[in-house]
Amino acid sequence: AGHVAILRALARRHGHVYACVGHNAKKTYLVDAEQRTQLVRVVVDADPVLRNRVTVVATAGYVWREAKRLKCAALYRGVRSWRADGFSETVLHVLNLVCVLG
Repeated sequence: AGHVAILRALARRHGHVYACVGHNAKKTYLVDAEQRTQLVRVVVDADPVLRNRVTVVATAGYVWREAKRLKCAALYRGVRSWRADGFSETVLHVLNLVCVLG
């Protein structure tokens, strides 16, 4: 429910957002990228707030490159915990600032 809540908040704030399902070949997933992408599409299509405001995409490359290709103004990510993801998310925050200001 956490990722859905994030998508709802972002869709209300920005009007339209992309939900990008990434695939890292170095990781092992319980559900493959295609199935995860389809699951997100099912959730988006069933939610009246998300239905016409979220486009689901998948990438095997870096998510930030996909965001750049799509001409996104900012990149938001769901975080497992600050301990697990804090450092890398701080770097992402700085990259967002550099992209906006630079």
